[in-house]
Amino acid sequence: MPRMASSTARLPRMLAAILIAIMIPWCGLQQERAAMRVVIIGGTGHIGSYLVPMLVRAGHSAVCITRGASAPYFADPAWEHVEHCHADRDAQDKAGTFGALVAGFKADAVIDLMCFTPDSARHLLAALGGSGTHLLHCGSVWVYGPRSGALHDEAAPRAPYGVYAEWKAQIEALLLAQDAAPATVIHPGQIAGRYWWPINPAGTLQPAVFAQLARGAPVALPDGGGATLHFAHASDIARAFLHALDARSLARGHSFNVASPQPVTLRDYAQAVAQWHGRQWQPAAGDWRRYDSPQQIQFAEYMVKYNTGCCSGKAQRLLGWRATYDGLEAAGEGILHLLAPRA
Repeated sequence: MPRMASSTARLPRMLAAILIAIMIPWCGLQQERAAMRVVIIGGTGHIGSYLVPMLVRAGHSAVCITRGASAPYFADPAWEHVEHCHADRDAQDKAGTFGALVAGFKADAVIDLMCFTPDSARHLLAALGGSGTHLLHCGSVWVYGPRSGALHDEAAPRAPYGVYAEWKAQIEALLLAQDAAPATVIHPGQIAGRYWWPINPAGTLQPAVFAQLARGAPVALPDGGGATLHFAHASDIARAFLHALDARSLARGHSFNVASPQPVTLRDYAQAVAQWHGRQWQPAAGDWRRYDSPQQIQFAEYMVKYNTGCCSGKAQRLLGWRATYDGLEAAGEGILHLLAPRA
């Protein structure tokens, strides 16, 4: 170090200032990447199954809070190093005890993957206020509401449609308007992964649609298939949380969209699923509504109205995050895995 100091002293003043300006942020980033104690609420679900092992491999101490003894979607030896806690959040929120439970772990960060009401967010925030704990919340790109033109970025107005999106927008506003606890919101697109069925090209949750496309049977699409879905692979979403955790000073007070590079139309999606199985998508004759139940029709109409599409440029610029899956790859991984013949 003396040799470095001596050498620095001989540099022109401007060059020394540049060197200091470079080194200070670098040292700060190194400090932020030190091992942390992290609580993950809902750690065995779609995102948590990928995120918790990532945290362990990054050197962090992980505490996983789940309602019951549910297993993650896939095995990973990293789970042997995770502390588990079972808690009924709904019941404890009503009793006013859940926030104290989480705060009791004295974590450096809390990643909340299972918060769906403003009251629940308010309760947790009150318990963490003043502790310095970084609160990272899983939001939704649906906070922007239906899309009729350009992809939504984080500066787009919030115009949520439906109770789920309305509450997610209220939670985002609550977290980013306060300064009691550093907070970050990650807005993922439609979550896809290897171990569960994604939304299908008909805009519903019926796996049978994938089987129909795989065998070349006609499938009717709402709105002629022109509406879009914007998938995000669960592992990419998990990495976004990890990036935000590592860059707390940059991430606090911000929300970030996290999705594949481009949305996909229902029509292109249907064609891709059929082609993966050596077929071509064939439109079914007649009104698409005749093929579905009232509940699935309502869900599909919801998807078409939203016409989801967002831009993840802010996460790329501030956090250095990039998607590793495009939309069809993200959806296709689960479809092909679950449709594959079992021995």
